[in-house]
Amino acid sequence: MEINYQYCVQVIAISGTFSLYHFCCLRQNGKHTLNRFILLGSIGLSLLLPLISIPVTVGSNVEIPFSMARDIVPDSSPGEIETTGAMGSLKPTAGPSNFLALLFLVISTLLFFRLMHSLLLILQKIRRSKPIRHQQCQVIFDKSSHQPFSFFHWVFMPASMQNDSAMMHTVLMHEATHARQWHSIDKLLIEILKSVLWWNPFFFYLEKQLSLCHEYEADAAAAKSTGIKNYARILLNHFFPGNPLPITHSFYHSPIKSRIMMLLTPSKQPARQWMIIPVIGLTVLIFSTSFRQGEPIENRTTFNVVVDAGHGGIDAGATAENIQEKDLTLLLAKALQQKAEGTNINVILTRNGDELPVPGNKDESLRKRVALAQDADAMVSLHIGTAPAGTKTNPGGVLAFIAGKNDANATLSIPLANAMLNGFSGGPLRVEPNINQRREMGIYVLDNNPKPAVLLEVGFISNSTDVAVLSSKDGINKLAECLLKGLQQYANK
Repeated sequence: MEINYQYCVQVIAISGTFSLYHFCCLRQNGKHTLNRFILLGSIGLSLLLPLISIPVTVGSNVEIPFSMARDIVPDSSPGEIETTGAMGSLKPTAGPSNFLALLFLVISTLLFFRLMHSLLLILQKIRRSKPIRHQQCQVIFDKSSHQPFSFFHWVFMPASMQNDSAMMHTVLMHEATHARQWHSIDKLLIEILKSVLWWNPFFFYLEKQLSLCHEYEADAAAAKSTGIKNYARILLNHFFPGNPLPITHSFYHSPIKSRIMMLLTPSKQPARQWMIIPVIGLTVLIFSTSFRQGEPIENRTTFNVVVDAGHGGIDAGATAENIQEKDLTLLLAKALQQKAEGTNINVILTRNGDELPVPGNKDESLRKRVALAQDADAMVSLHIGTAPAGTKTNPGGVLAFIAGKNDANATLSIPLANAMLNGFSGGPLRVEPNINQRREMGIYVLDNNPKPAVLLEVGFISNSTDVAVLSSKDGINKLAECLLKGLQQYANK
């Protein structure tokens, strides 16, 4: 199990934005039903927006917003088989990322079992009881309950309340609203999400405000029957001890002071719910939009790029179980070539099948790969990474390399590397933000290339999350789209 830290950070940032909006604009207004759906939408959008990528083309003279300045960093990890010698397959080793994944799994499992235990207790109470029909509710008088609470259309009342008809009527008016508005669906959904989103501090703010919206809405309905002041007096004069179950609506559990203040002194400030539109627009712009520079189709010339599917034939590259690097790079290169049809990107492959460019000869194959780039505009070499021997970490994602022993080519290739990494932003794999160089060992197809050239490690064969993407047809197609997006950004700049 791998944790996508980039996704987690984006979820926190988006939910924090919506939480700030709610705190400033909606927290004290009396439109509870609208607030309820805005809060639910905020949680849903915080989970969905990081998964959406909206490509936007801007003019070549327009500066791309939110563009990332990338550092050039040295890389001392083992080079590719085409440059430094054979590298065997490696199994993932335990490290900090695995420990965090295990911690996440343990906490999520405990929270999920807590939810299941609460649900089981409620179902047992229902099965052992004889509910009494009351309007939209099924009333259950429970000797073990110390305070009234509801779950869907079942209302659990302390047995001692049977003799207090006025109080029972007030409570039932309140709980009937929960049942009528299906508040328990929200409650159940939130508790399920909590078992996954416990690491997001803003989720707990949104959860608390959603629960308050439920109570405000039910309080308003009950107060219409009893009168606002009488209902507020009931909230103050009656208290039932005990800890309610997390998936239920407890009559006295939510903050009494906030509920009474909402009843007696509703905010007179104008509602600012319309501001949710620019807030959503801003979050989509920042987290779901990928910009690329371009110019009118008629002004674009054909951009010839050599796409090198790393390894091939006797040179399998990195392997893991039944997966070989040479097969994945060829699948990815062919998928890119297919998707580039009809665009101004002309993809030239260094190999079309499971064979080296010069069959049986690795050194001559390297020379031929570079020779093919002589008449092209650029070269992109595709590889799949693997964890170095003896490492305690389990790397993953997309890495870009430029020449380490040819400074002139490195300078020439930086814009291409930036564009390719930008293309993968918002894709199915994590993107390493820096550009890498191997100065000591070098990379032949980069150091000896006269044209802009980048080597991309598109995922790691030692990383189970990356392998899941690389092993699926949908994953390969999405990665090919990322490659094409990067090439178009560079070609049409």
